[in-house]
Amino acid sequence: MGSFRHFAYQAEGKFYNGVTQDDIHHGPDRSINRIDGWSERAIAGREILVDYPSWAAEKGIPYSATSTQPISTFDETGKVGLQKAEHTWPGLEQGEAMTRWLWRRQFAAIAADNPALECIPPTDDTWMLHPILLAGRGTPIGEMFDLDAIADLCKRNDRWSFFITSDSLRYKGVIASPPNAMAIF
Repeated sequence: MGSFRHFAYQAEGKFYNGVTQDDIHHGPDRSINRIDGWSERAIAGREILVDYPSWAAEKGIPYSATSTQPISTFDETGKVGLQKAEHTWPGLEQGEAMTRWLWRRQFAAIAADNPALECIPPTDDTWMLHPILLAGRGTPIGEMFDLDAIADLCKRNDRWSFFITSDSLRYKGVIASPPNAMAIF
């Protein structure tokens, strides 16, 4: 789980609420945008699991957890981008359509079981989701969640929504924390 200091708009050098590196390191409130603010109250709410690997398998769409595979809002076509890079991961597709789709649904937080939530390398650098979600909207991002057991339980019960709570570690000044999440059915 990354705090609002996890990723800034790169060109502007600004984090959520217009906070700069100078504000963080030299301002009067050096705790601004840190994750320890969340650890005092945790994040809790309704969760909807999107089990893309299982869905892709049912549709005969090739899926690899170690390749770039942009997951779009209309992924009925099974398109797969296998770009070569040092690291490649599947994830949400960068672009205006995905950004608008996420905005219309007003998610309070978004988490995934991959290293970056969005696909790497990106399909469109101008629509990177980290700065849009963290710095622009104040939407927490969770990465590397272990969702296999939850996906199995959802599939067995044919139920894809549940209550979730996630409490970050209580360390001052950090920009990220393991999620320490719990799903409640």
